[in-house]
Amino acid sequence: MTDPGSGARPGSAVAAFVAPVVSLRDRLAGATLGAGRIGLGAVLLVLVFEGIVPVHLQPQAFTRSRLRPVLSRAGAAGLTTRPPEIEALIDTLAREDRS
Repeated sequence: MTDPGSGARPGSAVAAFVAPVVSLRDRLAGATLGAGRIGLGAVLLVLVFEGIVPVHLQPQAFTRSRLRPVLSRAGAAGLTTRPPEIEALIDTLAREDRS
């Protein structure tokens, strides 16, 4: 069996490195980072759906979404800004996969 108090130890170790009181600025920064994380997840979901699921099999809620085109453009913009080394690596992996 595990010690019921074992979950408190990591929290107390973290508390030693951070301020004892979490300010409003810290909470707003965390909320902003969380919203950005959700946005990146949504962009990734749209890119995967568009790349894998055929248009006629996509859910109606997805195809009628007003946010999907925005997320799709954001994903396409992110894909075009990759460094040339990454493009070369992706091309190499794709060629190896075909053979």
